[in-house]
Amino acid sequence: MVVHKVQNSNFEDTIETREQGKTIENLKPLVKQPIERCPDEIRVQQTRSIRDLVEIASEKFRKDGLKSIRVRASGRAIPNAIAVCEIVKRRIPNLHQQTDISLQSIPHELIQKTGDSLDDVTTKIINRSVACIEITLSTFALDKENPGYQQPIDQSFVKEAVLDAVQSNNLNKKVSSRYARRRYSKNIVDRIEQSIV
Repeated sequence: MVVHKVQNSNFEDTIETREQGKTIENLKPLVKQPIERCPDEIRVQQTRSIRDLVEIASEKFRKDGLKSIRVRASGRAIPNAIAVCEIVKRRIPNLHQQTDISLQSIPHELIQKTGDSLDDVTTKIINRSVACIEITLSTFALDKENPGYQQPIDQSFVKEAVLDAVQSNNLNKKVSSRYARRRYSKNIVDRIEQSIV
């Protein structure tokens, strides 16, 4: 069986194709869900840079004067959301954290073709469950009884200029190939983690 997956920046637009013998199945969302934006919300996508998201989150606290932000992600973008929050907590002092995990059911249209004729097609609706996470970072105390609550980290770990060492080392240089960009991005994250420790 050969599995082909095509996924854009929105997790809801996943198209998955399976080929096995003469059976071809196209799995795609039945309805594209609208995305509502809030001033205190940061939606993490798998293709977005962690560095850019950290800068956006920091500006919301420092320049916009917000007291709390919500970082949301789904599917494969969840590890990026966690990384962003952990870095922000080490840049902004006294941040309380609350993590909520949920499953979202999205209806998909399954089109199955059997045989060589275009008329040999069956269609049915199925629901797929997508893991979602919402992390709230706040300068004021949150509900300590919530299972996902985390108190502020030790202030000795907070470094407000955690990216300075990275920025001074050609952070904004252009990298052409896709593999080189991925490797370069990984090196940046490694340097950020080293500067935090």
